[in-house]
Amino acid sequence: MKRIGIIGAGISGLVFASLIRENPNFEVTIFEKDQIQNNSINGMQLSPNAMVILDKLKFSNFNKDKFFNIKGINFFDIYKNRKISTMSFDYLNRNQYISLNRSDLTNFLINEFLLEEIIINKCVKQIDNNKKVILEDQSEASFDILIVSDGIFSKIRPKNIKPIYSGYSAYRGFFRNSVQKEYVDLYLGKDFHLVCYPIDKLQNSSFAMVEKTAQIHN
Repeated sequence: MKRIGIIGAGISGLVFASLIRENPNFEVTIFEKDQIQNNSINGMQLSPNAMVILDKLKFSNFNKDKFFNIKGINFFDIYKNRKISTMSFDYLNRNQYISLNRSDLTNFLINEFLLEEIIINKCVKQIDNNKKVILEDQSEASFDILIVSDGIFSKIRPKNIKPIYSGYSAYRGFFRNSVQKEYVDLYLGKDFHLVCYPIDKLQNSSFAMVEKTAQIHN
């Protein structure tokens, strides 16, 4: 039996764990430093390629009110306050392009595949060349295969790898609509764009905005 260690319980780590969870040839352990299951609202969009994977993970059991089939994208000129064009997703036929709340997908995978049993809520501080992980409490664990998916707030990347400021800042959040939206709305401007989209059938929507800003010096 192969021992698999997964660092990070984001969507990628949980999806990978779910895919191999029921395979008797693997013993899986997930390390996550933060609280995992919560009820926060944080939208995400999933392409037809992603849906091919989710269909293998019992996504038919997912609450149908908690995701939305996007019909297309509306493009707007934010300065002239007018629609530029619309791209319909009719060409996708039966291949879904959906949006949902990231937390709902996280909770679904954990509950459907009993992942809570294999999640260790501790921070991995270091890994070595022998696939051994060293945790924040100095305990250790060794694996045959390590999957590192701990995202942009990684604690184990080499300290000499520093982010380079791109000149842009990103913001995201959610809001409720009085009318159920069916399309992604993309607002375009110079050094700026804003995207809004529904994330369920309960009139919840998510937004993400990127704009050019001056660099902040600490």
